[in-house]
Amino acid sequence: MPGCEYKQFRIMQATTYEDKYGKVLAFYRDLAALVRPARFYDLGCWQGGISALMADLGVPAVAVDMDPAPLLEGYPGVEFHRDDYMGSADKYLMMIADETGPVVVLCDGGGGEEAKLEQALRYAPGLRVGDVLLTHDFGEVAESGGTTPARLYPAMAALGYDRLEMDGYDPLLMGLSMHVRVRADA
Repeated sequence: MPGCEYKQFRIMQATTYEDKYGKVLAFYRDLAALVRPARFYDLGCWQGGISALMADLGVPAVAVDMDPAPLLEGYPGVEFHRDDYMGSADKYLMMIADETGPVVVLCDGGGGEEAKLEQALRYAPGLRVGDVLLTHDFGEVAESGGTTPARLYPAMAALGYDRLEMDGYDPLLMGLSMHVRVRADA
């Protein structure tokens, strides 16, 4: 099964990407060093492996999923919410607005191409300049002939986002779309 292990967590980064070289874990370490987020929001966290990794890197995490995440219960630095991240989006956007520094928001919920677009575009307008929005399972959708890249990129640009690139990483191989908000006037 593609992905990687982190402690007792299984991290599924993309069904087509087997993490033979530690790139997934290294990516999140490098992202934390680059952005220096005040908090990491994992919307649709599944088991919560990425939230645990970020907390271990010193970045407090808010992990949200409708299903229980028993491995996250009591995990230091992770605040788990068993909740609907779409139905409660206003609550999480208010939490983000109260942060004192940049945040990284990982839109990681399921539901196919339309749900990916809906989740990213629901949260994107509420982020601030310097905040980063990651959309997971993005590469899988693109590889299967989906239109997510053609629809998401212009929508994010219209909302004041640039694509975020990091040397040494191909985000699509890890199933990610990465954007940073560069202007709020959009």
